[in-house]
Amino acid sequence: MAASGLSAAGHPLLGAATALPDGGHMFVGRLSRQAQPWLADHSVLESVILPGSAFVELALHAGARTGSGHVAELTVEAPLVLPNEGAVQLHVTVAAPQEDSDDRLVTIHSRPADAEDDEPWTRHASGTLAAEPVDTAADLGDTQPPAEAEAIHTDALYQRLEDLGLVYGPLFQGLRRAWRHGDNLYAEVELPEQDGTAPTGYGLHPALLDATLHALALGTGGRGSESGEDEATRLPFFWGGVSLYASGATTLRARLSPTGTDAVRLALADAAGAPVASVDSLMLRPVTPEQLGSGANSHRNALFQLAWEPYALPQTGVSDTSGWMVLGEDGHGFAHRTDINSVTDAPEVLLLPCLNEPDDAPHEAAHAATEHVLRTVQDYLTHDELADTRLVILTQGAVATKPEEDVRDLAAAAVWGLIRTAQNENPDRLLLIDTDSTDASWDALRSAVGTGENQLALRDGTAHTPRLVRPAHESGETPALNPDGTVLITGATGTLGTHLTRHLVETYGARHLLLTSRSGPNAPGATELHAELKALGAHVTITACDTADRDALASLLDTVPDAHPLTAVFHTAGVLDDTTLTNLTPERLHPVLRPKIDAAWHLHTLTQDKNLTAFVLYSSIAGTLGNPGQANYAAANTFLDALAHHRHTQHQPATSLAWGLWTDSAMAEGITRTGITPLTTPQGLALLDTALATDHPTLTLAQLDTTTLRAQAAAGPLPSPLRGLIRGTVREAAATTAPLAQRLAGRSEAEQYEIALDVVRTQISAALKLAATDPIHVERGLLDMGFDSLTALELRNRLNTLTGLRLPPTLVFDHPTPAALARLIRNESAPQDGGHTTPGTNGTSPESDSEAEIRRIVASIPPYRLREAGLIELLTRLAAEGDPAAAPATAVPGQPAAAEAEDRASALQTADVDALVQMALANDES
Repeated sequence: MAASGLSAAGHPLLGAATALPDGGHMFVGRLSRQAQPWLADHSVLESVILPGSAFVELALHAGARTGSGHVAELTVEAPLVLPNEGAVQLHVTVAAPQEDSDDRLVTIHSRPADAEDDEPWTRHASGTLAAEPVDTAADLGDTQPPAEAEAIHTDALYQRLEDLGLVYGPLFQGLRRAWRHGDNLYAEVELPEQDGTAPTGYGLHPALLDATLHALALGTGGRGSESGEDEATRLPFFWGGVSLYASGATTLRARLSPTGTDAVRLALADAAGAPVASVDSLMLRPVTPEQLGSGANSHRNALFQLAWEPYALPQTGVSDTSGWMVLGEDGHGFAHRTDINSVTDAPEVLLLPCLNEPDDAPHEAAHAATEHVLRTVQDYLTHDELADTRLVILTQGAVATKPEEDVRDLAAAAVWGLIRTAQNENPDRLLLIDTDSTDASWDALRSAVGTGENQLALRDGTAHTPRLVRPAHESGETPALNPDGTVLITGATGTLGTHLTRHLVETYGARHLLLTSRSGPNAPGATELHAELKALGAHVTITACDTADRDALASLLDTVPDAHPLTAVFHTAGVLDDTTLTNLTPERLHPVLRPKIDAAWHLHTLTQDKNLTAFVLYSSIAGTLGNPGQANYAAANTFLDALAHHRHTQHQPATSLAWGLWTDSAMAEGITRTGITPLTTPQGLALLDTALATDHPTLTLAQLDTTTLRAQAAAGPLPSPLRGLIRGTVREAAATTAPLAQRLAGRSEAEQYEIALDVVRTQISAALKLAATDPIHVERGLLDMGFDSLTALELRNRLNTLTGLRLPPTLVFDHPTPAALARLIRNESAPQDGGHTTPGTNGTSPESDSEAEIRRIVASIPPYRLREAGLIELLTRLAAEGDPAAAPATAVPGQPAAAEAEDRASALQTADVDALVQMALANDES
């Protein structure tokens, strides 16, 4: 090295140094994930970058070697992204002293290690080095938090940072404790022990300094806040007045003081309180994936895969299962009954087996299985004596816990979607468990029932639970479609189908399109779409076809010419008919299942002999999460997901895309309540391209708002697949929320009422998404405020979570004002005289209490039960007899009174519970 005019650089990140003829100095090094593996612990938006603290460390070292050991200022101009493979050359250049001072300019550049001599360098940082410190050790002040400082929970910190795209490995997770005192933050940080990362040779190890900055995510002036406001991904970009007083530190005590917008001052000391370093001004700014040179990273909160993660069951299971009962002909060793109505004593656990043998018509089995389970669950939910009984829906082979495992029971896969919705509408009542045929799994069932998870799969005695995870990045090219082949698209004239069709022509080179929908060429916009695609050079046929009809679909496929054989299938068709599970009838279940399930199965079987390059199913995240009010739609889509996985295991092309909400589609608009924000059309199509370039059979494409998810997790359990995205939040919330009964204890009745009313108002506001300034009048009717069956259910669930009560689904009908709700909650949470109240004490008359009871009873009975018992006809007659609208004087002009009465009777025949109650309320008002 000396023979080449180089000397040792004396730093772990630098290999050599040399003096320049003009009085400057150059330091060179080589960085890679292989040579410095600890650098891979610093990932931003899925790119490994050199931390800003490393630029400061390099500048301090270079300055110390040249007599200018303090950083007056250093600006990070561009991130240094470390490639997966290979290395980068690093140059740190210190210029000669300036003419009017001893200050020196410093710059840090890099370029790929295998770059040609004429390839340019990227300047990452530049600034000024000074011979004298900007600050002195005496100005650091005390880094020990005052006695009155408030401790800050740090349990969920690194999960919060991960939500922002800042993923830190073990070496960078050094923040141990934090406090807040006024505007100042205090932190204790240590450098974790790890092979090859000792602080020897470093002035201040970059991982230790970077971990100090993580405290900014706990308060103002940093990369986020506890409130979740403005949680952009922020990185340091300006360092001013940096001085180092001691080297080799492994622990730090830090004080972080705000000095302006996104700017802080740092004072760092060792464990004994001796000064280590100071930073007069540190500023941060947002960073985007594009700035890191990886636009695909923008999908990190929009592209997910459902993985089944191992779940540790309790070491000892339930020893006493005498309180267990099976619904079915075979008790499997337990007591059993044929149906809910034959259950006399309330068991602790009810097992509902849903086991289907593989056959050639799983789509038909799916219809039968979902209807059977729907009826059973509805009966279970309406039996008050079973309120403390847990219903376990037991399937076998309805889900796949690993890529090579087949989904044996496609029909039961649809049941999973149905029950996921039922779980969200009725928390803590229902449990989904999928098993294999092993004795170990049957034994593990005793432990699985007692866990806090409501969706589990047992394989050879090991439990697994579903979690949405970000799939490993796969760099694949957008697949091209055979320009001579025919592409079949179902639902092609719908919103998403239209977007897809255009995109396949413009981006994938499709030239022969067979487009189907229920209306075909008569659908709105079909003529314009045909003309547009033709102008782009495509040959287009738009036809009406019920693809759920096997014969009709077979006839359609026979029209595909031999010169342009079928090479790709995209199934986007689907319909909605939303209602809560207790109001869902077979008449509203099967029409939603049919265009998804039946059509997908027929497409699968009728194209077995085709040489397909793509078989893409448009599914929905409603099936993954169990969107409230969409049990039928959720069931339809979990069947599609299972079918795609089944095809994948048979080495057939298949991709099922569980979409979230698009800005211009109403197919899943209710899911915005679960923290899902709409995708723009360009975003959705970009996600489609990324998904089709992977080899995953099922993917979830939905833009998740982790801030909203965290807030919802604090109010109650999230759907099981979402829980892995915000680990730690629920535990933190549970530790800081006092039960309502404790808050009411020792208070006067008036104070208890005001506390309960405050709880009710807060949860009404949350359920209706009201602004903080929107007034909530205590005597205003909840229905008048805008509550419907779904928001009423959400309000009930929120109040159940906060109070620990088991309030009925008919809550807003039984207690129709905020004041009435508050009185109920106050009486139930802090009962007086045994917890009983006198009729009318809730502000209503005994007569109105009776009406509320009638409403509760009617609402608790599934509509199909009313129809089977002949009660719908009786209700129709009673309502018509007491309805002034039936009189000739109020008849619609031009319409005979008898015809109007007939229309009203027809409406009552098909009305769900919500509509019946609304009609009854309208009659009362008249």
